[in-house]
Order: sequence, then C-alpha cells, then structure tokens
Amino acid sequence: MSTINQTPNTTANAVVDKYTLEEPSSAKGNQELGQDQFLKLMIEQLKNQDPLNPQKNEEFIAQLAQFSTVEGITNLNQTVTSMSSAFTSSQALQASALVGRSVLVQTSRTQLNAGSEVQGVVDLPASSPVRVDVFNSSGVLVRQIDLGLQPAGAVDFKWDGKDSNGQAMPTGVYSFRASGVLDNQGVALSTMMSTNVDSVTLGTFNDLTLNLAGVGSVKLSDVKRIL
Repeated sequence: MSTINQTPNTTANAVVDKYTLEEPSSAKGNQELGQDQFLKLMIEQLKNQDPLNPQKNEEFIAQLAQFSTVEGITNLNQTVTSMSSAFTSSQALQASALVGRSVLVQTSRTQLNAGSEVQGVVDLPASSPVRVDVFNSSGVLVRQIDLGLQPAGAVDFKWDGKDSNGQAMPTGVYSFRASGVLDNQGVALSTMMSTNVDSVTLGTFNDLTLNLAGVGSVKLSDVKRIL
C-alpha cells in the first residue's frame, strides 16, 4: 500500500504525483485508475487540502460524479462483453446444427454425390428464356437444362445428376452456367447452388464460417436458404 505523509499545504496535484511515485511496481503496468485507486486519491486529497483554501462543495460533487461515470462505463463494458459472448455461443450452436444439411449460396459450382440431385436458382432480371449448362471438373459439357421462357425473379431448377444420355454422373465438383436473352442479346446470369455443409469454423474474432462441399468457406450471413 502506498505511504503518503500528510502535509497541510500539499495540493491535489502534488498528492497525485506522490501517489504515482510511491505506487508499487506491480501496479505500474496498468495505466488506468481503478475504483480503489480513485477513492484513495480523493481521500488523500481531502485529508491534505489547504485549510485556508478548502475544496469547494461543487468540486467534490464533480469528483463524485466522475467516479460514478467511470464505474458506470466499467459495468457497461462488462455487460456488453457478456452479451457478445452469449450471442457468439448462440450463433455457434445454430451454425453447428447446419452440419450435414444443404444450404443455398451464391456460387456457380457445387459437389454432386453419386445418385443424388442438385438444386439451384437463377437470378433473372427480366422475363427471358433460360438455359443452364452443366460442366464436369475438366470443363466438359455434360448436360443442358432448358427451362424455357421464365418471368423475372428467382428461377428454381434441379439437375438429376445425369448426363445428356441419361447416365448417372460420378461424385465430383460440377460447374453451372446459366444464360438468357435480354434486349435480343445473349447474357450470362448469376446462379445460387445447393451444397452440403461439411463443418463450421469459429474464427479469431468470433466470426463464423461454413465449410461447404465443392465451394469452400463462406460466411454464415451468405446463406440464402436452408434446404
């Protein structure tokens, strides 16, 4: 504990300087005043104030108000930290429930498991005929899916996992290229594809990412639909 000799003419600044000089080295690592140090300084200031020029009530009340503000901010920080931890835990629990399920994300590729099908969505800005071409990992066209004339909006489609000859395709990563006709010109259209959630990763800053088969890592917020 700091030892401060009482001197009637010691000013508040001198008390602070003396306290700083005599504070044990273990406390010097923390440059912020805690509640205990704040109270000690205020008490010593009162004990050592000039009797001919005592501290005014307004100054004392201002110090008390400052102390209350510091204490309130400390409590608020603790509350926010607790809420953040609880929110992160809740998110991690929800994300872990997605492992093994299929989700829809903005991508042009996904993994096909032999004997299964793949779902997708084409983003169509205006009414147009739509076609989806399916390519294997070597870039070879294996199937064309003609969706016909579609209204503007989200156009759902499915690929049954078979090539143009009706043969089941093996497990692997396949790419999808959607196209349409707008203003009498052929245009490429963006797609969202279904993919399986293999695992969930909690990052350094408590950010959650989903590891998707054939796609890679995406943010939890990037999931458009849970299938």
